[in-house]
Amino acid sequence: MFYRSRKQNLLLMSFLTFAVMIPSSMFAHFIWLAKSMETGKVQVFFGEGPHPDKAKFLSGIEGMKIWSLDAEFNPTEITFSKQTKDDNGWFDCVSETDLKAVDSDCSYGVFNRGEKSMFLHYTAKYLDHENGTTTEPSGKLPLDIVVDSSSGKLKAKTLFWGKPTENCEVSVFDDKGNEQKLKSNADGIVNPEQIPQGRVLLRAKVVEQQPGEADGKSYSEKVYYCTLTLDNPVASTITSAKMSEKSIAEMPVGITSFGGARVGNHVYIYGGHAGDAHHYCAEDQNKTLFALDLENPTEWKAVGEGIGLQGLAMVAHDGKLYRIGGFNARNKDSEEQDLHSVTDFAEFDFKTNEWKMLTPMPTARSSFDAVVVGDTIYVIGGWEMKGEGKTTWSDSAISIDMSSEDPQWETLPTPPFQRRAISVGYQGNHLVVIGGMQKVGGPTTKVAVYDIESRKWSEGPGLPGEQGMEGFGSSCFNVGGSLVASTYGGNVYRLDEAKKSWQPIHVCDQGRFFHRLLPISDNEFALFGGANMESGKTMNVEVFEIEN
Repeated sequence: MFYRSRKQNLLLMSFLTFAVMIPSSMFAHFIWLAKSMETGKVQVFFGEGPHPDKAKFLSGIEGMKIWSLDAEFNPTEITFSKQTKDDNGWFDCVSETDLKAVDSDCSYGVFNRGEKSMFLHYTAKYLDHENGTTTEPSGKLPLDIVVDSSSGKLKAKTLFWGKPTENCEVSVFDDKGNEQKLKSNADGIVNPEQIPQGRVLLRAKVVEQQPGEADGKSYSEKVYYCTLTLDNPVASTITSAKMSEKSIAEMPVGITSFGGARVGNHVYIYGGHAGDAHHYCAEDQNKTLFALDLENPTEWKAVGEGIGLQGLAMVAHDGKLYRIGGFNARNKDSEEQDLHSVTDFAEFDFKTNEWKMLTPMPTARSSFDAVVVGDTIYVIGGWEMKGEGKTTWSDSAISIDMSSEDPQWETLPTPPFQRRAISVGYQGNHLVVIGGMQKVGGPTTKVAVYDIESRKWSEGPGLPGEQGMEGFGSSCFNVGGSLVASTYGGNVYRLDEAKKSWQPIHVCDQGRFFHRLLPISDNEFALFGGANMESGKTMNVEVFEIEN
């Protein structure tokens, strides 16, 4: 009877929006649930996205209810506690167990926007979406979103009072603002072709054109919003990789130990060593930032200049390009080597084509690697060279939260190793540190794993092969939902979902090390630069397609 009366008397206007950027206004405030990478707690935010906003706004949602969902999605009500920092605030969910799925419901009340009045009802969800699973509604939310990745792809479905919403307009955004526009089918399902890696944000809206009154205030319509913060959305189904027929311009200069990153549709490289092995001088250090347009990858263009560096890292975040550390050769070709690691942390200004210095690292380091997870940059490994002074191996790992108003470097728990010439990637909420040269013991294929939530280190699966050189000067990146690594021996591996083993997906005709592996599309990656022990510097760029 309830569903029949709604079908007869209500006009439902609904749409589903997947959004990272939400307009800034009071009306653009929604309830969001998200897990803190620092504390491991699921937190409740009321704002534009899953991050703290003005504490004064929290009073409007203090009457909400929150449920923890078990493996069968049965709900158990839990409490929450208010937290504040400066003018901002949020709620921590209170639970003695690790929360994998959480639902929240809040009848907010009447809201006026100009001459228009509406009744707002918020629902919010958090889900650590285990690889290859299907979710079910808890039955507690009037507007709900369920997801399924059992096929290796993500599909989402909106439910309003238990019924699917049909012909919904759907937008899917990645962290660079790229948009897909879709419409749901008769079952309320959308199947995005491209899924952002890592955390995905979803938002659904349903409008009931039904006037009414609440708390003595009249309204013309009811508006329901549902948000979903989704971690680990899709299981990787990569089975192999094959050489692509796509042609990419050769490297503008033969270099090793350089920085590489992708921002939008461009790949950038900077720094690196262009001279003979083990001979370092200012003339042989690349000072130019080169860019390659992936939509027309026929020519590298020089877009900026800086100091000569090698053994640095370069990362991208929120459409911006950053370089970190490295060492600078202060000597000329004919002089004794005078090599100094730097503390540099700089952002490239695409408007002025200049590097802007940011908060430096606490100590200088080179021959390390860095990775971005969420809004945080992590720096691990390396050493500090001090010219004629004693070289100091790094025994620390640091991070910097770029979403902070004043980003500062923080020290992580001490790694159980001292290694350089490593590669660092991530899978889910874990950092993965691959191989490198040990302070004692030479090159290694050992792998260390850092749990971002628990802040604990553990031993990971070593790279296949008995030779330690296989782990020396490798490169890795998250491609197609898995961590993919390219090694000295020409082998390309992916880390399995359980982080228990490395699975071979390709063997190159010729190996390379001190290169960069970077994704160039959702199902392609490329190997840039580096060198081979027999043939020297590698100028060609190899492109691979992943196969599912």
